[in-house]
Amino acid sequence: MSARIDTFTVCQPGLEPITHDELLKLGAKCRVTHGGVIASLTWSQLALAHLQLRTATRVLVRLARFDATNFNELGIGLRRINWHEWLPTDADVDVRVASSASRLYHTDAIEERVREVIGEGDGAPQRLSVRIDHNLVTVSLDASGEALYMRGWRTEAVAAPIRETLAAALVLWSGWDGKAPFVDPCCGSGTVAIEAAMWARRMAPGRNRSFAFEEWPCAESVEWRKLWAAVDADVRPAGPVVHASDIDDEAVQITQRNAERAGVVLETRVVDAAVRANEPRGPKPGWVVTNPPYGARVGGNLKEIYAAVGRLAESPWRLAVVGAQGTPTSSFGRHWEDSIPTRNGGVPVRLLKATTSER
Repeated sequence: MSARIDTFTVCQPGLEPITHDELLKLGAKCRVTHGGVIASLTWSQLALAHLQLRTATRVLVRLARFDATNFNELGIGLRRINWHEWLPTDADVDVRVASSASRLYHTDAIEERVREVIGEGDGAPQRLSVRIDHNLVTVSLDASGEALYMRGWRTEAVAAPIRETLAAALVLWSGWDGKAPFVDPCCGSGTVAIEAAMWARRMAPGRNRSFAFEEWPCAESVEWRKLWAAVDADVRPAGPVVHASDIDDEAVQITQRNAERAGVVLETRVVDAAVRANEPRGPKPGWVVTNPPYGARVGGNLKEIYAAVGRLAESPWRLAVVGAQGTPTSSFGRHWEDSIPTRNGGVPVRLLKATTSER
């Protein structure tokens, strides 16, 4: 088993620099590319990435790269991979093929050739990616299994919830220090507030789930449980007060239940949009970080809601929001010092961060 493995950490387009920073903190050797981060990881770093990365979608481990201009060359390259080291006996392999600008363009035929080499099974599920670009074949095994935003605690949600990884990216990118007051006045299902509370307490987002790599034969000697225990030992017993509110009583109740499942405590309340500026904020300046209504989530006058949130986050308070195209983000009454284009639920959005200067 190699001491280091080549990986590609997938994330939402636009979030690559944030995911890159997370990997750097794990000591990884990595670089940003479109749609993710290429990294060389130790096996321990692979495990810690799954436990601790908050903005990644999944991690792929590269098994091989080789040139193939015909099916004979494809078969030779595939047979050079030590499959018995990677795939559990009788693994149920989901083969996903993509081909671009290659002589090997028939994806069904490519999948058939892959299955001839690896065989069929009905055991532990595994996902294999075969990408061919200009006759260069890249074979990768999905180390994650279920997507990493499947934390396990959000079993209830309101309409059009923000994905956990995007919520975590908003929190990290906002610059919140994990100590100052934190307010989400449009909490919805509580995703942003819960991700913030978990980060402040150093709670690993992947602690309460399993991963595909745990079934790999080549990983049997790695002492995963010691890493799990070390991550648990790093959890802070308490964190700062995180306020979460919404105009919808059902949303606040869902937020409370999701927070309980996540193991964090939030200060929650139902509040009308017009009085959001009267939210409890604490004696010191802090952060207002929220995914406000837009598109399918519109539940009132957006200008009024955004203006109320803007008053709540008057400088020197910091403000970070998700803003959709075509929405009146100027109504927040703040100047945006930075933005990140990405998508939320298929909707083009920007993460917006306000300056702390006076209006």
